[in-house]
Amino acid sequence: MGVVPDFSILAHRAFRDFASELEGLKLRCQWVTAYNSIVWLPTIQDNAPAVTPPGHLLPEHLLDISFPLWRIWASWKPRFERITFLDGMCRAQRGVLPDLLALEGPDFISGKYATLADGIIARYGEVKPIVRFQGLIFEVLTCERDELKEMLTKLWNTLEAASKGSAPSSFKLFLQFTIARPITQETLAVMESVYKIPHSPQCPINDSVFRIYEARNKLGGMHIYAIADLIVALEHPRGEDLRKVILKPWLIQGIENCIRECQGAVKTHIDTGLAWTHLAMEFHDFCTVVKESKNFLPLLDAGLRAQLDVLPTAEVMDAVVEIYTAAGGEMMIELGPASKLKDSIEAFCADRLLHRQKKFVNSDAHKIMSAMLQVWQATTNADRRDLAILAAKSIGQNDIILRCKGITQTISLPDEFVKDLLSVVDESKVKLEQAIVSFTKLLAGTMYPDVVGTWIFCLLNMIVKTSSTLVDYTLQNFRAYEWLQWMLELTTIFVDIIPNQSNPPILQASLHLWAQQLSEYTPTITRLEELARKGDNASEIAECVHAFASTSPKGLEACYRIDSTTVRQDKKAVALAEVEVAGWVQDEDMMVTDKAAITSLATLLDLKVYVDEVPKETLAKATQYYEEMAAWMLEEAARLEGIQRGMKAVDPVGTAVFLESIGIQDMSPLEEELELLPPDILNAVEMQGRNEVEISFPLTAFTGLQRSAMGSGTANTLLVHLFLDYYDKSFPPAFCTHLDTDGPDDYDNDHSPWVPLTDTKEPDLPICPYGNFKTTALTWQMNRILHRHLRYAPPDIAAIHAFISNRLQDLAHCCIICGTTHNARHTTLRRSVPCSASACTRIWNSMTIPLEVRIPELRTDPFAIDMLLTGVYAAAMS
Repeated sequence: MGVVPDFSILAHRAFRDFASELEGLKLRCQWVTAYNSIVWLPTIQDNAPAVTPPGHLLPEHLLDISFPLWRIWASWKPRFERITFLDGMCRAQRGVLPDLLALEGPDFISGKYATLADGIIARYGEVKPIVRFQGLIFEVLTCERDELKEMLTKLWNTLEAASKGSAPSSFKLFLQFTIARPITQETLAVMESVYKIPHSPQCPINDSVFRIYEARNKLGGMHIYAIADLIVALEHPRGEDLRKVILKPWLIQGIENCIRECQGAVKTHIDTGLAWTHLAMEFHDFCTVVKESKNFLPLLDAGLRAQLDVLPTAEVMDAVVEIYTAAGGEMMIELGPASKLKDSIEAFCADRLLHRQKKFVNSDAHKIMSAMLQVWQATTNADRRDLAILAAKSIGQNDIILRCKGITQTISLPDEFVKDLLSVVDESKVKLEQAIVSFTKLLAGTMYPDVVGTWIFCLLNMIVKTSSTLVDYTLQNFRAYEWLQWMLELTTIFVDIIPNQSNPPILQASLHLWAQQLSEYTPTITRLEELARKGDNASEIAECVHAFASTSPKGLEACYRIDSTTVRQDKKAVALAEVEVAGWVQDEDMMVTDKAAITSLATLLDLKVYVDEVPKETLAKATQYYEEMAAWMLEEAARLEGIQRGMKAVDPVGTAVFLESIGIQDMSPLEEELELLPPDILNAVEMQGRNEVEISFPLTAFTGLQRSAMGSGTANTLLVHLFLDYYDKSFPPAFCTHLDTDGPDDYDNDHSPWVPLTDTKEPDLPICPYGNFKTTALTWQMNRILHRHLRYAPPDIAAIHAFISNRLQDLAHCCIICGTTHNARHTTLRRSVPCSASACTRIWNSMTIPLEVRIPELRTDPFAIDMLLTGVYAAAMS
C-alpha cells in the first residue's frame, strides 16, 4: 500500500465522496439513483479473495477504510419495480413518507437482509403485538411474522393505489390511516376496498370513509352527509369488499342514531318556531338514500323501517316545502282557523319524517295536505297556487270538507276570476270596506254556483271584521241607487244567512227588507239627493242647545258619551245609550240642569228615558254589547300579540326599542321562559312578580313518620321562591323555602331571599321570616341544598324543578349538612342525619343550628318530646 501513495489518497477521497453521495440519496429516499450507483458493489463483494497476498492493495481494502457501510449497500436487493414507483411519486408525497420509503432501502440495522423491511420482519420476536419503526406503528394481532409481512405487502399496494388515485383525497386517506395512527389489518383492508370504488365530487368516498371510521363509536346527526355518501358508495358494484370490512353493528347503530338525532332536530325547530324546512329536506334526502339501499335497510330497527315506508317522494317533499314557503314559512303567525295550513304542513312532515301516527290518515291535516298537493301537482300557475293557500286559510271555519273543496276548486276556476279574486284580497289589505264591495260584486256576477257556496264564508269573515263601520261607509260613499244595488247583491249571495238574527248589521233581515221596500222609490230618492237638506226638528234642536248652555262639564261629558254611543245605529248601541241615560237621570249627585240637558238630547235622538227602572231586555242588550266589545278586544289583543311575536322572531332588539318608544311594555324574559315550560312543570310554577316565581312540590308521597322526622307537620306542599336576574348572568338566583302552612296571616313582612354567592357558606339559621314561618328540618336542609346548587346553576326553571324533585326523593339518604349520600339505597331511612365526616358532626352539634332542626318532633310530636324529657329527668334523678 505504500507503493502508490498518490493512488491511495485519490481512491480514499473518491470512496468518501461516493459514500457521501449515497448518504444524500438515502436521506432523500432516491432509491433508483442509489441502486444504479451501487450495482458494481455486489461484484466486488462476490469476487473478493478469501486471503489477500502480501503487498496487494484490493478495492475492498479501500472501501473498508473510506466507506465502511459498503457491504450493507452491496447486500441491498430491492424490488426494482417498487423503487421505480416510489421514485416516480411527486416530491410532496415523498416528503411526508420518509419512514415508509426507508423500508425499501438497505438494512442499516443488521445489514443481513435484502431490504430494511425484510430485516424488520426477520427480527420480529413474535411476542408483542406492536412493531414500531420510527414514526410507523404496526399492530400485529396474531404476533406472527407472516401477518407482519402480509401487512407490509398490503401497505405497499395501498400506497400505490393512493398515489395513482385521481383525487387528492385518496393520498390524504392513506396518510390519515397510516401516519397519524397505528396500522392495522382492518385499516389496510378499508383502504384496499375504498380505492376500488371511483371517487367523485358527487360521492367523496375517501373523506366520508375516514370521517365515519374516525367517529365510529359516536356517529350521529352531524355525520349525515358522510354516512349518505358511504351508503351510496357501498351500493356501487365495486363496493362489495368495503361492505365486508365496514358493514358492522357499529355502522348500523350509527345510522339509527343519525336518523333519530335528525328527527329530534327537525322536531325541535318546528316546536320552537325556527326555520326547519332546510333541515327537513336534508333529512329527507338522507332517508331516501337509506330507503333505497338494499344492504342497509333490512338491518335497521323495525320502527325506523316502518317510518321509512311512509317517506314521501322527492316530488311530494319539494311541493310541501314550496307550499310552506309560499304560505309565509316560519313567519306565518296566525290564530284560529287561519293557522290550519301551517299546522297541517307541520303535522304532515312530523308524520312522514318523524313519528308515524295511524290516526293521521283520517285527520283534518291529512285532508288539507292532500288537497294542497293535488293543486301543486295539477298546476304550476302562481296565481292559482296563491289562491289555494288563501282558500286553505280562510274558507270554512271548522268545515274541513268545504275548505278542501275550495282548495281543489282553484284548479278549474277561470283565469280572469282567479286574478280578480286575488286583486280583492290585495285590496282588503289597504281598504277592507271597498274590498268587501268588490268581492260582493265578483261573487254576484259569477256563473258558477259552487264558487259562491265556497267563497261566501270568506266574504262573511270580511264583513264580520267591519260590522261596526261597513254600513256607515257604504251610506257615506255610495249614492242611493248604488247602495240599493249593492244591498240587492248581498241579498242574492246571503239569501240563506240573512234570516239569522246574529248576523252583522249589514246582513240584518230588517235592513234588507227596508232596502227592498226602499228600492221602489229609487227615482225619487235619486232626485232628493240633488236637493238641499231641510230640517223639520228645529225646535227640538234649539231646546237641546239651550239646555247645553247651562250644563256643567260633567253633564256635557255625559251628553257627548250618549251621542258617541248612538253613532253605530244598531239595537245594541241604542239599548246601551238608553241604559246610560237612565243611569245619569237616576243619579242623585247629578245636577238638575244636567239631567234636563241629558233628557233633551235623548228625546232628540229618539231614546227612551227610564226615570225609575230599566227593562231587563234593554239591560240584556247593553250587556251583550259590552260582551261583544270585550271579545273583540281580546281577539285584537291576541292578533297584536301574534304580530309582536313575529317581529321579535325577526328582530328582537329592534322590536323591544320600538315597543318602548310607543309606550308598550315588552314581555319579560321570565314570561318568555314560562311560556316554554312543559305543561306538567307549568302547573307547578306561579309568577309572583316580574322576576319572581313560586314553585310548588307536593309532599303527599311522604309517610307520617317521614313528615314527623322532617318537621313538616300537616303541610302538603313545599314552596320554593326564586328571584331570577336574566340580565346579570354572573349573579345567581336568590331563593327562600316555605311550607304551605307558612301563610302570611296577619303579617305584612315580605320575603327576604337568600343569595347563594360563591364566597358564602351554607345558611345555618332561618333565612326568610315570611308570614308565620317556623324553621323545620325539611326547609333547613333544602336551603343548604339549594345554596350549593344555585351558586353555579343557570336561571333555568325547568332544570331547577327537576333538581329539587330528584333531591326530595332522596332527601333522607343524604347528609343533612353536606348532602353526601349515605350509600344506603336498600335501607328505608325516615330522616336526614349528618354523615361520618367530623366537620358535619361539629356543625350539627353546634349551638347555631335551631333546636327544632335537630329535634323536629319538638313541634310535630309533643308526646315524643314529653317521653324524652321524662327519660332525661328520670336519668338525672337516679
